[in-house]
Amino acid sequence: MIKIIVTGTLKNLTALHCGSAVSAFHTDMPIARDGAGNPYIPGTSLAGALRDYLKAHLGDYRDWYADFEPEWWKLNSKKGSVTMPSAAKLSNGKDEHPLIRNLFGYQFGEEGHSSRVFVEDAVCEGPTGVAIRDHVVIFRETGSAVPGLKFDEEVVQAGSAFSFFLEVNIPKIDDCQMLIDLVSGAVCALQNGHIHLGGKTSRGMGRVELTVDNALKWDLTLPEDFNGYQAFLGDLHTGANTYQTPQNNEFKLNPLAPNEDQAFLDITLSCGFDGPFMVKSGAVSEKENAEVADLECLKERDPDGNLRFLIPGSSLKGAFRAQAERIVRMVQGTLNDNSWFHPLLLNDTTPLNMENFANYLKNRRTQNLEPPEVVRCFGDPQKGQGSFHFQDVYFEAKTKATNHVAIDPLTGGAINGALYSMQPVWDEAASFEMTIQVRRPQAWQIGLLGHILKDLFTGRFRIGHGGSKGLGRIVFKGVSHIDWYLDGFERNAEKILSKNPQLNAESQALLEELAKAFTKQMGPKND
Repeated sequence: MIKIIVTGTLKNLTALHCGSAVSAFHTDMPIARDGAGNPYIPGTSLAGALRDYLKAHLGDYRDWYADFEPEWWKLNSKKGSVTMPSAAKLSNGKDEHPLIRNLFGYQFGEEGHSSRVFVEDAVCEGPTGVAIRDHVVIFRETGSAVPGLKFDEEVVQAGSAFSFFLEVNIPKIDDCQMLIDLVSGAVCALQNGHIHLGGKTSRGMGRVELTVDNALKWDLTLPEDFNGYQAFLGDLHTGANTYQTPQNNEFKLNPLAPNEDQAFLDITLSCGFDGPFMVKSGAVSEKENAEVADLECLKERDPDGNLRFLIPGSSLKGAFRAQAERIVRMVQGTLNDNSWFHPLLLNDTTPLNMENFANYLKNRRTQNLEPPEVVRCFGDPQKGQGSFHFQDVYFEAKTKATNHVAIDPLTGGAINGALYSMQPVWDEAASFEMTIQVRRPQAWQIGLLGHILKDLFTGRFRIGHGGSKGLGRIVFKGVSHIDWYLDGFERNAEKILSKNPQLNAESQALLEELAKAFTKQMGPKND
């Protein structure tokens, strides 16, 4: 039996949400907390993330999107013969890679065994910042918020530390060394920040980084290794530090050889603001201070502990998704087809409530009302994540207080007592970097992303609060970098693009478009 133990500290580089089944009065979506009320990362979340990473690396992610062809879909959907398989069917354990089943366990009737991987709950170490992020449900058809469907979630702010303990027991079988290499590669991926934990990982949340304190391996069939393992356990339980690790018991951490079939495209753009900008904070302002506005910009602590303005990845992803649907429907000629509009907007006799809206969302999926190209890029709860992933944006900027009054649409006069103030970001000199990752991209996806970016920088859609009131206009300042990766972390543009000439042409066209056309300020000043 080969025994592997890895200990260390996990630090979340972005906000983290590991949900709890326990309801809470202060938020709709509370985080998992231990008996003392401190945040923690469940061991199941860690083990599941490690398993998914290794499955994807082995090309065993069972992604229904992998062979997606828009033209084929359009042709067959008109014939009514298209079925959209659920994630549960696609992740049938019998079809998993044999190494994954061997390492993480399986059960088919009387056959199977338990997982060889044991991961403890990651307990919070030291002070931890917790914040509440507010969200609203948006009609992508109209771009407006759904009345009464506001919700919030609790997140652990970036920079928090959690304990990490991983134990693996591998019998001496034919696949023993291959399983050891997989464990080593998964730990390296945690070290390098390539595994995300918790929810909303495609919206920038859950990026973590592991600092390893101990990485040890023993062959328990050898007396000296067995004694060394017992000595290490004694130190671990007593808190002593007397065990001296022999060189042959060090567990070498080596990254996995990149999978050449898994390409990742990272695009980072330098952006700024043209006029006022605001992502509203859900915090209630304390009006004891006359300088505090009723509506303030969202702030959170970045990984270095500094309090800065924040554009959540969810705000970027939602706006990009809505614009992608408009573009796709315009190309398909269905933009003015009322069949895809919300039925509650077309029927005044149906009340607009949460139950009706939930039924509408269900019908969208079962009746294929949402363009499959959009689902392919942005994901679906029943199909898994899409190709486009966004990161949270932290920045510093100046703000400017403004006063407003609500207007009665019937009389055109001010509503008594409806004066309010807001303090948006208003700093044309400010800048921030927006990072978008496209996983396993196809050529048409890169073209769609290029159209979305052009529409953003030409002001055809906006980010954050008050887009219809002149807020949220983003301007382009330059390309920070465009990198191709294998398996998400090894830069190797030449190998990726040489295997797919069409992808190469599309990516080069996008690069030229960003670097040349946008730098001429084609949009913000010349609508």
